Amino acid sequence: MLHPVWFIVPSFMISSLLLLVWSVSLLRQKYSIGLVFITAVVLAETFENIAFGIGLFNDPGALLEILHRIRYLMHSLLLPTFVIVAFELAYRNGAKLKKLTPYVYRSTLLISLVWSAIDLFVPIEPTIVGQLVRYTASDNAPIWMVATGPVVLAFIVLSLIASGAYLWRRQNPPWLFLSATVMFVVSAATAKNEYFWAYGNVVEVLLLASMLEAERKLAHFPVIDRAKARIPSLEQ
Repeated sequence: MLHPVWFIVPSFMISSLLLLVWSVSLLRQKYSIGLVFITAVVLAETFENIAFGIGLFNDPGALLEILHRIRYLMHSLLLPTFVIVAFELAYRNGAKLKKLTPYVYRSTLLISLVWSAIDLFVPIEPTIVGQLVRYTASDNAPIWMVATGPVVLAFIVLSLIASGAYLWRRQNPPWLFLSATVMFVVSAATAKNEYFWAYGNVVEVLLLASMLEAERKLAHFPVIDRAKARIPSLEQ
């Protein structure tokens, strides 16, 4: 009988590819900084699932270690940009946050750089679930290194919950608020479970889908929008 990982990993690969197609198609139609960041994270998610797929067929070794080191760095560099996505979604829905823009962008850049610098030196070791070989933080890694990820992720998800709540209050569907809340609860509840990475991947897919749906309703091309406001003929 096949181990569950043989069904879980291909399902994640398919879901990330579908999200990638959706995000790229939205970018081709419209533009927003939020869509750019979401697409970058979806690309990182796709890379991660490819690394998992390779881990189904390979023993622990240099190749998998390099792939998972890259996976770590991609997540720590890109996931903090969800704070900007949350900010942009609220701002474009009418929240009076213009004065906070430079602080949000600068703090997000700082978090990305610090987190990725830490992940660059976190010792990792192979973890085997069924036939799946993954590299995770070593048991010998300093606690402050290991704790950085969960703390930053909690901050990111709380930002999305706040943004989702604001969008819901502004008569938008509650999907962003609900998916971010589910992610917060599930991540906390399954932290010590052998399949925590699988639960996290499921809720991350839901979160990305809700963010893309929110962007689909709001995405715009700022230059064209400003031109339309100034040149009445462009409205025709």
